[in-house]
Amino acid sequence: WCNINKLHLNINKCQTISFHRLNKPIDFNYTLNDTCLERVQVIRDLGVMLDSKLTFVNHINYITAKGQKSLGFVLRTVKDFNSIQAIKLLYVSLVRSQLEFNSTIWAPYYRVHSCSIEKIQNRFLRFISYKMCIPSESYDQSSMLDYLNLNRLSERRIVSDLVTLFKIINSSIDCSELVHNIKLRVPQKHTRSQDTFHTTHSGTNYAQQAPIARMHALANEHLKNIDIFNTTEAKLRIILKSGLKFWSVCDCCHVCLFLLIYIFCELKIFVFFFLFMFFYACYHLFLFFVVCFFFLSFIICMYFVFDHYYLNYVYTYLYFT
Repeated sequence: WCNINKLHLNINKCQTISFHRLNKPIDFNYTLNDTCLERVQVIRDLGVMLDSKLTFVNHINYITAKGQKSLGFVLRTVKDFNSIQAIKLLYVSLVRSQLEFNSTIWAPYYRVHSCSIEKIQNRFLRFISYKMCIPSESYDQSSMLDYLNLNRLSERRIVSDLVTLFKIINSSIDCSELVHNIKLRVPQKHTRSQDTFHTTHSGTNYAQQAPIARMHALANEHLKNIDIFNTTEAKLRIILKSGLKFWSVCDCCHVCLFLLIYIFCELKIFVFFFLFMFFYACYHLFLFFVVCFFFLSFIICMYFVFDHYYLNYVYTYLYFT
């Protein structure tokens, strides 16, 4: 066929690879123009490193190393820049784009790989905090992300998966094979489950984290209150990016405790409270010891918590404002 259509192939650039999960695969030597093709375990196709077992570990290591080099080049170039937005623009266009290219295919599902990618953005955030003259002990990653209006890379990969699923369902991606693999959940009886897509139990992480299976699980988790069949891509992106940024219960407790400490330290209420307990406990000696024990424990704990966490939080907030 190539000869008939006058398509000449460079045999030196042709390679063969077999995708399998077997311990002892069957290797067959393929030839082209009586030349045996080289068999490899990793090959690059459309910018993605494909290994024989499709684990994408080689690709993650490749983009991590390339992202670190690109970030180093950017940081050396912008060391004299004063505009934070200009530095952010260079990072987003030159570094983050490399870490997210085709992430739907190779999205990591082990924490060690996800953290290795996230370290690149954390390095950039620390550089920005240094440019803003924020002390290292006052550095807070969440505050920096909010200040720069950035999301964690793991959150952006979730958004990319859900947008890809939206495009497949609404025929923005014209591929009948992908549409065929989308499985809607049709319950045979009324249940309290509101899942839209059917998910099956998998015995391995490899099968559970396959692109289509992962999209189904993410859609059931994040799109419960969104009509994915009757919305636009722009609205979906806005809802997802705002919905993935939420305060955890731990963050709410931190803010409440910080306010309590501020009231106790600034208004000196604990002095009057201690005196009130002293005079009241004159009639209840046992209650006096119990209340004093818990009160002193509270003051000591709040002192250490305030000294190690909330003071840094206040410093970071003051630098931003």
